[in-house]
Amino acid sequence: MSKNKIRSSANGTCHWWMQRKTAIIMIPLVIWFAVVINSFLFDPELVMNTLLYSPLRFFCFLILINISIFHGMLGMKEICEDYIHNNAYKFITIFLITCLSWVTMLAVSLVLLFNFVINV
Repeated sequence: MSKNKIRSSANGTCHWWMQRKTAIIMIPLVIWFAVVINSFLFDPELVMNTLLYSPLRFFCFLILINISIFHGMLGMKEICEDYIHNNAYKFITIFLITCLSWVTMLAVSLVLLFNFVINV
């Protein structure tokens, strides 16, 4: 019985650190994206071309999208663990959140990569 409690607290610590790491990674990316969006107001076509067709900016945009989805997945899983008391519903909900998040990250990555390869 005590082994489960130890694993559970270790898993919670890992989850907590992943939340913090993804939040810290997102800080400079969100600032960069805000600057890009601000310049979008002045010349939309130039910004979209440089955002999606420049390899470094494209990579930063892709990382921002995927880290944001992953960070949201971690937060939603934490909310489900805290507020859903039926273990079956909790398991199903967390499973669906995890699957939907990974499928979304994969789909967004593939669409953006396809767009990048086609237009470069």
